[in-house]
Amino acid sequence: MKKILHNGINPAAGSWQWGARISGVFLVLGVIAAMILGLAACGSPVGDALVIPGEAALYADPYELPDTPDPRLPESPTRAVDWQDDGTLRLSMRPPQTLNPLLNRDPSVAQILQLLFEPLAVLDENLRPVGHLASLEFSLDYTVVIVTIRNDTIWSDGLPVTADDLIFSVETLRNAPHDAIYRRFVENIEDVARLNDRTARISFVDAHPAVGYALLFPLIPRHYYLLETDPASLRNMMPVGNGPFLFEGMGQAVQLVRNAHTFRALPAFERVEVLLLPDAQIDLYAFDRGLIDALRLPMPEWTRNPGATPVHGDDFPAMYFEHIGFNLEREIFHDIYVRQGIAQLINASEIIETLYLHHAVRAATPIHPLSWKYDPAVQPLPYDPQRANMLLRDVPRDAYNPWQIIVGADSPERVTIARRLADALNGFGIYVETHELPHDEFVTRLMGNDFDLYVGWMELCFAPDFAFLFPHDPVLEGLFAVTRFAATETAFLAAMGQLQQAFIDQVPVVGLAFRHSSVLMHPRIIAGEAPAAGRPFLYVNRWR
Repeated sequence: MKKILHNGINPAAGSWQWGARISGVFLVLGVIAAMILGLAACGSPVGDALVIPGEAALYADPYELPDTPDPRLPESPTRAVDWQDDGTLRLSMRPPQTLNPLLNRDPSVAQILQLLFEPLAVLDENLRPVGHLASLEFSLDYTVVIVTIRNDTIWSDGLPVTADDLIFSVETLRNAPHDAIYRRFVENIEDVARLNDRTARISFVDAHPAVGYALLFPLIPRHYYLLETDPASLRNMMPVGNGPFLFEGMGQAVQLVRNAHTFRALPAFERVEVLLLPDAQIDLYAFDRGLIDALRLPMPEWTRNPGATPVHGDDFPAMYFEHIGFNLEREIFHDIYVRQGIAQLINASEIIETLYLHHAVRAATPIHPLSWKYDPAVQPLPYDPQRANMLLRDVPRDAYNPWQIIVGADSPERVTIARRLADALNGFGIYVETHELPHDEFVTRLMGNDFDLYVGWMELCFAPDFAFLFPHDPVLEGLFAVTRFAATETAFLAAMGQLQQAFIDQVPVVGLAFRHSSVLMHPRIIAGEAPAAGRPFLYVNRWR
């Protein structure tokens, strides 16, 4: 029987008046476009979004399992029975088009490249950027940051990491493919100036206390990658990095070896073998059969796809924002009281407990509750069916034109939420139908505004940029602008609190939760530290 252990992550202002009808139309289009057409570049290497400015990532999460029949598992280069104590960690990724982390477009490949290349900054437990490869000293007005690269970090060919490498890395990202994983990180970087061999000054386009999110990208060595513009060139397929592991070669699998010169604690594993597998379904099969040792997968997905092998795992915060949305082309949803009434029909805390099995945290706004930007004084609308009934009393009861709630049939959790919402509304005499749709049909109906309500999710950025949710609402736009131009952290946090309160009052969408992701491991693997947000394999050097 499958055994799952996990480290769970536990977690007012007056009303604002809704804008004109045109604002509502643009709002729903903005949300839908963000869900379906948003660039994956907002996502980090694992699809956990990190970029300034941010956008929602693709609706199809690469780590939510596709509905595919009986995938075939490729032969392993090593027999599983020989793996127990051979000093090798086995992971997986898609066949790479490049192994240059700044040109790469595949999240699974970027996740493995985290083992080879160190980022300038990482996220701490409050989802705040802090220095990693370098120390960061921000000016009081956040217009510049002085970046001082560690003096104990070298490339795998023995040369030091320098300020010239930082300048070259930013230039490389500016010219990278538009959908490269880290491309959008540099959009808020105006200039990089060399101060000495190990120090540079970065100037920002927009200055505010959240500019540090622009520094969550890895560096590459200028002396090795200069003029290597073809992602598939020999050098771009034979990386020189500075991480806890070094590239050794690639055949049926990518072979990595321990880096004796890493500035971090020396990895316990001598080698990493990365199987090249075609999709997430094959990853799951390989993991269940013991062919790979660790797998990034939302815990509810593993619960729905149980395997025979005992595993353990750790949650880490992800930016999967679960919510209920309105079609604001329907005049009935211009009424703020109708939207508030629907929000109070849903017991989000019970959903987190019974559907997401505590692998989520309650969130009524697009700011993660674990984030330093979150205002705990801002409370969601309570679950209150009686008040909801009062707020919805003027909604027409038309059996011939029932509301249509659409939901993707691929998520049992969201299907259950849609059914519960429909039952509650029908209980008040508001006729409602649920349409549980295949992914493509769900997308088509969203884009065609052929729905009244939907249950869905979007992957947001850790950076506070969710203006696509209110592109033409003057109140919310104004509050968001204040956060972008706040001169001090105190002013920034105050503006973020006002924006969160306005979001709850306006109810542009009904926020439910941020769903966690997880790293699942076989019993032989012991993780020395919980996975880091945005970089679940960051601390793989502490695994044993």
